[in-house]
Amino acid sequence: MPAITLKNIPKNIYDQLKVVADRHHRSLNSEALWGLKIYLGKVSPSADAIIEEADRLRKSLHFKATSRDIGKFAKMGRA
Repeated sequence: MPAITLKNIPKNIYDQLKVVADRHHRSLNSEALWGLKIYLGKVSPSADAIIEEADRLRKSLHFKATSRDIGKFAKMGRA
């Protein structure tokens, strides 16, 4: 199987990839391959993966919005 080596990766990108790989329980290599597959349109994240990520982000917020709150926010500024 072909292999590539990435050089001169900016530290912030490397650090972000490391965090995401840890979160997904993948190696850096596996996470980079997954990202390339998504970027190239070879795979799409599953609905479950999207929901899981949304739940994780929502849990990280200091403000805990309910579904009713979200409905109100969606209507704000609409006439």
